[in-house]
Amino acid sequence: MSGPTFGRAPAWYLITPPRVRPDTIARPRVAAMIDEGLQTSSVVVMAAPPGHGKTVAARQWQTDVSSIEGWVSLAHKIDTSAELARWITTALCQNGADLTRALSIQAQGFAQLTTAIQSLACTVTLVIDDAHRAVVALADPEVQAFLRHVPKNLKLLLVGHGELVSGLSRLIMHDDAKLLGGGDLAFDTAEVTAVAASRGIELSDADAASLQCRTGGWPIAVRSTLASEDPALVTDYIAENVLAMLPADLRDFVLATTTTETVDAELAHALTGRPDAAEMIEHCRGRSLFLDRFDDPQAPDRAPIYRWHNLFARGCREILATRDRARGAELHRAAARHLRKRSPVAAAQQANLGSESALAYAIVVDEWLPAVIGSQGGDLDQVCQQLRSSLDGHITREPYAVLAYIQACCRDVAGDRVGAAALRAEAQRHLPDDPSWRALLVRDLAAMICSDNRLEIEGAATRTAATIVGDSAMSSANTDSMMRICALFITGWSELRLRRNPRLAADLLTAARTACATEDIAGARYLAGLERWIRANEVFALAASGQFTAATAPAKVGAGDAATAVDTSASDDTWASYDSGIEAFANAFSALWQGRLVSALQMLTELSPIDDARDGYQPLARVHRVLAAVALGDSVAIADAEAGLALIPTTDSHGVAWSAFTALAQARIAESRGERDTVLEIVDLILQDPRSMPALNATLAAACIRLGAPERAPDLLARVDRRTLPPYIAVAVHVAEALFAESVGDRSAADAALRHALTAAAPEQVRYPFVDGGDPALAGVLSRYDGAHEAFVAECLAVRGRYARFKGGTDFSLTRREAELVGLLRSQMSMAEIASLLHISENTLNSHRKSLYRKLGASNRREALRLANAIGA
Repeated sequence: MSGPTFGRAPAWYLITPPRVRPDTIARPRVAAMIDEGLQTSSVVVMAAPPGHGKTVAARQWQTDVSSIEGWVSLAHKIDTSAELARWITTALCQNGADLTRALSIQAQGFAQLTTAIQSLACTVTLVIDDAHRAVVALADPEVQAFLRHVPKNLKLLLVGHGELVSGLSRLIMHDDAKLLGGGDLAFDTAEVTAVAASRGIELSDADAASLQCRTGGWPIAVRSTLASEDPALVTDYIAENVLAMLPADLRDFVLATTTTETVDAELAHALTGRPDAAEMIEHCRGRSLFLDRFDDPQAPDRAPIYRWHNLFARGCREILATRDRARGAELHRAAARHLRKRSPVAAAQQANLGSESALAYAIVVDEWLPAVIGSQGGDLDQVCQQLRSSLDGHITREPYAVLAYIQACCRDVAGDRVGAAALRAEAQRHLPDDPSWRALLVRDLAAMICSDNRLEIEGAATRTAATIVGDSAMSSANTDSMMRICALFITGWSELRLRRNPRLAADLLTAARTACATEDIAGARYLAGLERWIRANEVFALAASGQFTAATAPAKVGAGDAATAVDTSASDDTWASYDSGIEAFANAFSALWQGRLVSALQMLTELSPIDDARDGYQPLARVHRVLAAVALGDSVAIADAEAGLALIPTTDSHGVAWSAFTALAQARIAESRGERDTVLEIVDLILQDPRSMPALNATLAAACIRLGAPERAPDLLARVDRRTLPPYIAVAVHVAEALFAESVGDRSAADAALRHALTAAAPEQVRYPFVDGGDPALAGVLSRYDGAHEAFVAECLAVRGRYARFKGGTDFSLTRREAELVGLLRSQMSMAEIASLLHISENTLNSHRKSLYRKLGASNRREALRLANAIGA
């Protein structure tokens, strides 16, 4: 029996399901999404641009469902619900005799269609392909009602291009229709591998992931790439099958905004001049036009970012370059101007693409330093290389040299120190005899970032500080403020490594942080790392300058533990090769100098595992781990710390005298073992070194006195420049002077030196020089002291006594229960209440309490808490 024909019937091939080629890969993932969508919604809408394999995926799904099948391929526009109903009815009747009988009456419409389908005892699957051609009919109230309340035994799938969504937006918003877009239909890595295998190509997981990333998983692009076809074929496909089907205004919008792969509403407005750019870009996304949206979960009020698929954007740029090269170049220049502040490297790249090398050079010179610190050095290196390739180094000597200096910084931050040195040498050869102030600034900044020559870094830091702080071109309103902030940071960063004036380093870094707080850097995402590193370096600069209280204040380190308040280990942050672990080290450094040796050793041990040789502040942590272990007199901890010295750099870098730091650690280990000759050999080497580290000289002077060689102390102390000494190093110097005076019988001078030491030590609780060494001479000087700071002296003597009990490797650490008890003793609870809380008897608690008091050298609760606080237990 033939089915009813309402008006002109569609051609047979338009209501016949297509055949799927045998070499086509199965897509169970897509079929599962369709089935899942039909469980929660009345209809599934599969909308994506051409080339996504929509038709094949739909047919594969339908074949797997046991049912009466109906397939409609709309060949032209359908504007009425009646015509759409006729196409659907004809298709269903072609494949189901029972449905044909149910629809045998000469009537048409969706009400009758619903009744007929409901009368069947089986499932019906209906696919309407190219459904975007019926977008007008789909908006009809009768059709909308049908789609909201499809018969329970009907599985309906609408397939088409992006404009299909516009006619069904209300249904989609109310979850009556489930939308599957281009992202859902794109091949994942496993499907890319399967497509390759179907063509006899074996791809590794890495190669498959790379191909998926390059093509965005766009099926036609994946297949074309695997077939090694001319890339122009994909571009032609975009022009003829994607762009040609868009309205003219939307096509122009797409061609303009694909100038850059990443775009937001502001950039889209700058490129198109359209006040409705935000709505237009969302419209593109709604049509599944190869566009992904990204919302910042940390800043929900921030405007979203959109990213065009790489292959599609590149194809659009090639199309525009062919059709209107001048417009394409102007769009690149417009993008460069707009992106200059928030993404300078991308801006320079756009200027290059727009054949505007002068603009690209200006952007690079103004914005290079934030980009280097902000982990964009790799891309910046490429831009500089492109610009240098377009220059004649003999004619344009200064630009050529400036670009080479900048490239050197990019390479050094990335870990290529050899390449960086070669580029700096090349830059120096091309620098003219009368360079501009800006070229000199770039040269000096490059020296601070790349050089290992301490004298060169000192000169560069001095000149740069004068330039950025003084009344100069750099500090004028005409200079980019972010560039000045970065110059402040680099200069403070260098001063911190030089150790010649920690207070100046702290001041420069505080100025950088304060200035950074006034800048709107929300739009420049790469600058988040800059703000983090400025704050982390400021924390250590405060500690290195002796401002321990300020360094560990919550305002500086943020909420929580100072050691973890700032994440300075981001894997994608290239600056971490210089500064990873800096803030945790600052906390340990403060603990060490305040005499909280147990806490300091624990933190330094965590920072310097023996099986991990990272850069950053790990080497410095290894040195100070030795100092903490020796001060405690723990032979096991000393041996463990000594093993880590082999991982410290053997050559100086960035102004850090690693050889001197290693010598300090080796001398302290030798002193702890009574190896007098070894210590004196190290002292002789230090005295021959023209460089002078005040802390090193003061520490070794005290060691010589303790080992019975006081005659070496004056030479070591004479090397200390006292003009810019941080308070804690001044304490160490005065303590060494007191020991020397005591060793030669000058008690008056010893008492005077101790008075100076205590005056400098008390404000920041600098106990380390008083509790280190354990020699009776210093204990004697402290014991007879009669003056200000008596409480501080008494505490130092008590802590010395506590540490002295555990010399030679005896375990001084607290058990877990003893550590809990320290915390509970700080409360107002009685011992009975504490025992109840811990679910132990009072006798057991008293055993723990006695053990704790013995380890602390305390006789009562108040003294135990005071000593526990003093040592950091």
